[in-house]
Amino acid sequence: MLAGREANETPYIMSIYAQPDYTDEPIEALPYWMHEMLSGLNSEYHTLLEVADDLDDWGIYTDLVCYKNYDIEQWELLIEQQIVSNQLCKATQWLEACRFWLEACRITTHLQGLQG
Repeated sequence: MLAGREANETPYIMSIYAQPDYTDEPIEALPYWMHEMLSGLNSEYHTLLEVADDLDDWGIYTDLVCYKNYDIEQWELLIEQQIVSNQLCKATQWLEACRFWLEACRITTHLQGLQG
């Protein structure tokens, strides 16, 4: 995002993206080393940002930042998903244990009057 204001004008905010290259050449997948720098340690990522900043292309820089932000969000959501999955598994096991306990104490013989 770029925020600014011209003299005597209302402030503005606009999104900035790198200019895609839609030539006839096929688009190549991100190489492994680039993916590692984007998803790896903060020092590698910041080195990548420094080099991108030297390109004087805000679009490339902001696209890299955007990728990293979504990468972090994805990992956080995966962790949350695993926590919920573990809780669900535990709740399912406890439910099955409770059902067995009800069956083992022959609950239906005690509550036969409710059978319709």
